[in-house]
Amino acid sequence: MVIILDWIRKNDPTILDITAIHAKTIRSHTWINPTHFLSWSYYIGGKNGYLPEADRTTASLFTLGPNKDIYAAVVLGSDNRDADVIKLLEKVPK
Repeated sequence: MVIILDWIRKNDPTILDITAIHAKTIRSHTWINPTHFLSWSYYIGGKNGYLPEADRTTASLFTLGPNKDIYAAVVLGSDNRDADVIKLLEKVPK
């Protein structure tokens, strides 16, 4: 998943830009992005998901640290995806 995210970031970053949009209306239908990370200034973009077989999942990119390095957070089979991502990001040196 990290390799795919990195490829998208380098080769078609518009995809990540789209995943960071809060809402999009076309004609009479509005799609709402439920990602809780949208308000974070260091969220680049990503994809959350849910399937009964996989539970809650995410593959997301963030810029963190003094050098604004790019970090991927990939969580699979989570009961609390957002909390698990936060725990991962807290491990990044400040």
